[in-house]
Amino acid sequence: MAVELDVSKKTIENNLAKLRRIVDENDNLSWIKNFNSKSLPIYSIVKKQSFEIAQLPKVFKWFRNETTPRIIINLQSPPDGYDRWIVVPIGDIHYGASSCDYEGFQEYLDWIFNTPNVLIILNGDLIENANSDSPGASVYKQTFPPQEQKERIIRCLAKVSHRILYSVRGNHGNRSVKKCFLDPEKDISTILGVEYFEGQCFADIVCQNYKWDFYSIHGNSSASTPGGKLNILAKKDMFHSAHISTMGHVHDLQVSRDYEIVRSEDDLGLKLKKRYKVLCGTFQKYWGDYAEEWALPPNKVGVPKIELYCDGSRIPGDYHVIT
Repeated sequence: MAVELDVSKKTIENNLAKLRRIVDENDNLSWIKNFNSKSLPIYSIVKKQSFEIAQLPKVFKWFRNETTPRIIINLQSPPDGYDRWIVVPIGDIHYGASSCDYEGFQEYLDWIFNTPNVLIILNGDLIENANSDSPGASVYKQTFPPQEQKERIIRCLAKVSHRILYSVRGNHGNRSVKKCFLDPEKDISTILGVEYFEGQCFADIVCQNYKWDFYSIHGNSSASTPGGKLNILAKKDMFHSAHISTMGHVHDLQVSRDYEIVRSEDDLGLKLKKRYKVLCGTFQKYWGDYAEEWALPPNKVGVPKIELYCDGSRIPGDYHVIT
């Protein structure tokens, strides 16, 4: 250190207390003491190392039911200049797979970070998580191993973690749960401070005087036709009802809308409840992936946008989904 600073060793020894005080007042530096082979003290000034990931405060409050997979989310009013919240369900990233569209995924995260009225649902299969029991040669085609996949995607999502509403488990995350009861997607959610659901999630999203019912699940299906993929989600909706249901797994980007006749509490009549069934898309490329290898239809990269209209919008309390 004396040589680097171009000052004498004696000068440094005479000013150790002052140097220590300067370093302690600097948020980016640490004062480290050690001993050399002659048991003489060695002092170093180094960049401070942290094991924490920087995250912003959540833009919502929530309550998680302890016995059922239900969460109630209270959003604050949209940021200044916006009349709605946009919820994007992101799933099937398969971070670590050789076919993962890393660039496209990062560009999308940058857009979310720079658009303050966008919220996120994590819809499963965040990482590839292939092991020796996984189908085909996927364990050999991973760009890097599952532990590194988990660490990398945590760092990717950290900058937008304050706007992640909740997360559901995917079948790729379930691979290691089944094998040794280690859940990488739960680890990801825990570090990011996100509520995690091992299966389905029933969410009440409330903003101002409006409420929207969400239902999310990763899904399980080998369907390859557009109608077959949507039918999987339709079957999940047979025993409950939500304004918006989201599902991943099928690597498709589709939206279907129908209506349910419900009883009106206001005038004792009947009214129509609009319902959307949303397939979340993927961030896996087609060429070189198993979809191309097995002659499945090309998948659509990207995510849908669920718009929740608040005060000041054209129809407050309404909702719409675009792809």
